[in-house]
Amino acid sequence: MKVCKSCLLPQTFPKAQIDAAGLCNYCRRGTTLVDYSHEEPRFKALINEIQHGDQPRYNCLVSYSGGKDSSYVLIQMKKKYGLRPLAFTLDNGFVSEKAKENMRHICDNLGIDLLTVKPDPEKMDAVFKVALQHKIFAKNVISRVSAACYACITFVNYKAIQLAIEKGLRIIASGFTHGQIPKAVFSINPDFLEETFKDMKKQLSEKLNFDVDKFYPKIDFLKLKKAPALYNVNPLLFGKYDEKKIIQTIKKYGWERPKDTDSCSSNCLMNKVGNYYHYKMYGYHPYQYEISSLIRIGSITAEEGKKILADILIDNKGRNIIKKLGLKE
Repeated sequence: MKVCKSCLLPQTFPKAQIDAAGLCNYCRRGTTLVDYSHEEPRFKALINEIQHGDQPRYNCLVSYSGGKDSSYVLIQMKKKYGLRPLAFTLDNGFVSEKAKENMRHICDNLGIDLLTVKPDPEKMDAVFKVALQHKIFAKNVISRVSAACYACITFVNYKAIQLAIEKGLRIIASGFTHGQIPKAVFSINPDFLEETFKDMKKQLSEKLNFDVDKFYPKIDFLKLKKAPALYNVNPLLFGKYDEKKIIQTIKKYGWERPKDTDSCSSNCLMNKVGNYYHYKMYGYHPYQYEISSLIRIGSITAEEGKKILADILIDNKGRNIIKKLGLKE
């Protein structure tokens, strides 16, 4: 299999083209880094806008996984931007106990409330099983994330929007990095969201024996359309990704790296299983686009990227999850 000699992108990746010199089409056209630094003042202006008027207990929501990136974003929201965040996390049944401990430590040390939502475990497992077994999501979706992660992240995103509507919040902050999401600050389009919501539920419902509409969080789209714009913010895109700085910062608030997660996750045990099945189905690592992007912009070296992408084989913890879900390895 041909692999780009510079950023490690394989020819199996959607629309990848490796030339005779061994370079992919992304490397040939230069860096893929978009400079989002100009969007930070826009974010600060939004903060200034919401700071006026009533002063509720919370003025932003942070989608919090307990991983290194979302931990750093939560700290930034409170310490750098002076916001009063509510941390929201999804317990999908496979969150590392150490990640849960990290969440408690950081929230306690920052004086931030943590809201944990735990869906019906049997139904969550069924969603994971279907996502891992069948090619039900569009190729452009699974080019940046495994199907298992997409099914879970979608729940997180919908629940975050539901909570923001209920609490009258206008900012949802997330810990996405370069290569994971193409925008730093954007308003949520209710019509587009409603359409994608319906499409995803349809795809899952065809394979499940329960009403997905009742499982995933309900969003009041009419209220969302009438309310002031709701923004999704990804602060890690405002500058160059610096993992060492992130780790140094979050450790000060009690964060420690879990020992039971894979090289691409610092919070979820399902991640390794999702990566394994994605590689089997599509022939490339679901973190490939992110890792190759980080290599191209100089945030990590090719050797570091190669080590991360090599962590694709299943282990005993992964086998236990596969057995629990009733899947075949």
